[in-house]
Amino acid sequence: MKVYFSASVSAREFNEENYRRIVKCLKELLDDNVYSEHIFNNVIEEKLERKGLPVERVREKSYEEVMGQINKADLIVAEISYPSTAVGHEISYALSKAKQVLLVHLPGKSSRLLEGIKNPNLHIVEYTTDTLRDVMKRVIQKISKDINVRFNFFIPKEIAAQLDHMALSERVNKSEYIRKLVEKDMKKNKRYFEK
Repeated sequence: MKVYFSASVSAREFNEENYRRIVKCLKELLDDNVYSEHIFNNVIEEKLERKGLPVERVREKSYEEVMGQINKADLIVAEISYPSTAVGHEISYALSKAKQVLLVHLPGKSSRLLEGIKNPNLHIVEYTTDTLRDVMKRVIQKISKDINVRFNFFIPKEIAAQLDHMALSERVNKSEYIRKLVEKDMKKNKRYFEK
């Protein structure tokens, strides 16, 4: 399982220890790839700056790199105890891509706005340094059952236009619209489940 970790960079100076605990916990629990370098240093921007790119191009490429990492991830984990517009954007983007998103926060440091989001892929939990491992383990076990499998396919442009139209009118992304069609068919045609 590939994991993308995010947190407020401006709060790093007084919350970095918790960030490191979370990343360590994720690596121990999942024994997998956790992308978190961008939180602890400016490795992406430094690499691009060495190529002599202009500042605006460095920022553009850095953004593309981060969004690419979210696209590759199966799970997005964000520490949200301290507000960050960048983290909010990443959360919104991940949810729009139907990614599983786990938000963790210290006691009394949650976001009322984020708690108002009703999305089955969004999980918000409180932690302390003592409860972090147990909380993460419990939620990750639940989430891992719901991780989506990526499936790409080619369609004619007429079907693509219809899919765009229906997704827009239903106010969902295209993959969610297709998923709903398949779920509807699964309820109607139960032969698959009877085997």
